Amino acid sequence: MYKKIVLFNSGLLLIIAIIFVQYYVNPKQQKIYFPQQQWQAHFSPSFSFTVKDHKKKYRLSLVLTYNQKYDFQNLYIQCTLQNKNKNITDAVHEIQLFHPIIGNPLGKGFLKNKSQTIIFLDDYPLTHQTPYTLQVQPLMRKKILQGLISIRLAIQSLP
Repeated sequence: MYKKIVLFNSGLLLIIAIIFVQYYVNPKQQKIYFPQQQWQAHFSPSFSFTVKDHKKKYRLSLVLTYNQKYDFQNLYIQCTLQNKNKNITDAVHEIQLFHPIIGNPLGKGFLKNKSQTIIFLDDYPLTHQTPYTLQVQPLMRKKILQGLISIRLAIQSLP
């Protein structure tokens, strides 16, 4: 009976470890934290990355983590993807953070911090072997935006 309990617990720990590695340790994710949970107007996060398989298409997403201290319903950002100092794409995106009528946070999360994902490139071929750079520039209403915790770039290869 004791061996069955030990084997069951060992198997359970192995399954949890596999799930953790698969979903939480992704080398194609980069995260930048905002000092004192404030995004200042002069700070434009920049992400650098390369892709191994140039025949696949990719989905590039940004995940913004925020809390109730953010003063507005939404956030506008300008995303510029470059390769060898050549702009591949440059677009303004809106991230809805709070419900427009009720005011509740729209993101995912159990406690006070929520995360909202925006896909800014989907089904896109990244065919260059040189590093790519993504610059995220906030389009600010104030010089300092309170309540923004971090921004993360997630890169997913598509079948």
